[in-house]
Amino acid sequence: MGGKDEILRIISENSLICFLSDLRLLLISAKKNTPQNIVYINLSSFYFYFDLAYPDMCNAIKELMAIIDPYIPLIISQSNLDEILIAREMGDLARMICLQDNYKTRSEYVFINSIMQANESDWEAIIEICKRIRELRENSLFTV
Repeated sequence: MGGKDEILRIISENSLICFLSDLRLLLISAKKNTPQNIVYINLSSFYFYFDLAYPDMCNAIKELMAIIDPYIPLIISQSNLDEILIAREMGDLARMICLQDNYKTRSEYVFINSIMQANESDWEAIIEICKRIRELRENSLFTV
């Protein structure tokens, strides 16, 4: 994809903050509407429950996550990175893509949980991280 196309996909900082705030409101509502005995073991179980219990809320969460996806921090450990690098060295593209997808999904799950559990200072930190990722993506398009 060309640089110009990607520039069009970078949302403004204000839009990012608005989308994050909307997501936070939905996730706080989701948390309040979830019985205490319900535990999500992964992103799929989270979406499965909300798709059954609150389909409109689930769709709204998915739509917002799709918009802010490029600005979500990737949570990856050194051993996870080593797995990807080994797959790359072996030329196992399918394995490398599978690993990347798994880490991305886990990162989204951690991100959602972080928002649901965040106090005000945590929330400000989440916003700052996402803004920084956005800034780095935007700057990288202009330095290519």
